[in-house]
Amino acid sequence: MNIYIYLSVAYIIFVVTTLLIDLLKKTNLEPVNSINMSSMNEFVMDEWKTTVSVKMHFNDMIIKFRTMIFSIFLALSGIILAYIKYIGFHKIQKLLFLINIQSY
Repeated sequence: MNIYIYLSVAYIIFVVTTLLIDLLKKTNLEPVNSINMSSMNEFVMDEWKTTVSVKMHFNDMIIKFRTMIFSIFLALSGIILAYIKYIGFHKIQKLLFLINIQSY
């Protein structure tokens, strides 16, 4: 008795799938997974170009920032060395010694 139930269920599944396949053929529907590859490639290339341009922008900002910080460091170092040479290093040592004593 059970074999007849299995056969009838299998037959119903076969009929339903055959009808669905015929319906898809008549309506000319494409499966969901078939995407136009040329448009997909264009989309991926556009995204890649955008990503690369953003990376280049941030790399440019980092290089400019490093250059600016290095210039500021060199300028301050030059000013400090010129000030030490103008005043004299012994006066700077006395000033640092007095500041050290006052901090305790």
